[in-house]
Amino acid sequence: MAIFLDQPFAEVRVGAWRLSNNTWGVGNLQNGTDYWQTIQYTPGTINGTRFAWEQRENWQGNVRAFPQVIYGTKPWDKGRMSDVTMRLDQMQNLDMTVDLRVERYSGVGNVALDLWLTDKAGGGPATVTTEVMLWLDDDNMSPSGTKVGRMNVQGIGADIYVHENLQNDSASGISWRYIAVKLDVEYLIGTIDIDGFLRQLVSLGWLSADDWISGMELGAEVVSGNGALNINNLSAHAAHYDVTAGADNLTGSQGADLINARGGNDSI
Repeated sequence: MAIFLDQPFAEVRVGAWRLSNNTWGVGNLQNGTDYWQTIQYTPGTINGTRFAWEQRENWQGNVRAFPQVIYGTKPWDKGRMSDVTMRLDQMQNLDMTVDLRVERYSGVGNVALDLWLTDKAGGGPATVTTEVMLWLDDDNMSPSGTKVGRMNVQGIGADIYVHENLQNDSASGISWRYIAVKLDVEYLIGTIDIDGFLRQLVSLGWLSADDWISGMELGAEVVSGNGALNINNLSAHAAHYDVTAGADNLTGSQGADLINARGGNDSI
């Protein structure tokens, strides 16, 4: 039997996932009068989940809401460590396989993966260095910031936008670098090579390999209008290399020895 979440910031855990009716940008707007937003789900499975919304005000400003599904944790969670927690230079595999369907009847918005990077493992809001959003689909929406270049991961091209010192609306004074990776094509069905995008952003100098990630958030950024995002099927995989503390001893033979680097050449 389907269950509805209709209150702002209502959350529920479904297996390894967490659903959040995130309305972070509505300000003083009244739920049920100025807007409505719901999550419909079936206990025991993330598949079949439906996010639906309507922002009745003809708003042309910032994002109003981000109804989402979370795998792992984010910096604003109390228990911030998760199975996803890993340093970027320790990533072995980080991906999400999606089968999504968007219904947009009017307005402005996107479908995106949101990734928060911190300078310590499981760090809180004050440790955030960068927010990376992979835009899988959009409707009449432009990324914040300035276009700084291009990237290509497994044949998928994308524009890179950067907004330095982005702040939220909480008057907390916390700011971070925002990076939007806007894919050239709609990507609502398939496997998203998240570690591939992050590694390339490191190699381009936009991310630090010393930063940490603890979760992945998939959702719809809502600016205005009404629509829905349907999750037909969803899965995620996260794995990292184990790194030992302290110096490691390398021993060689009398002949030529080969050191096999994980993600590129290693310096010794």
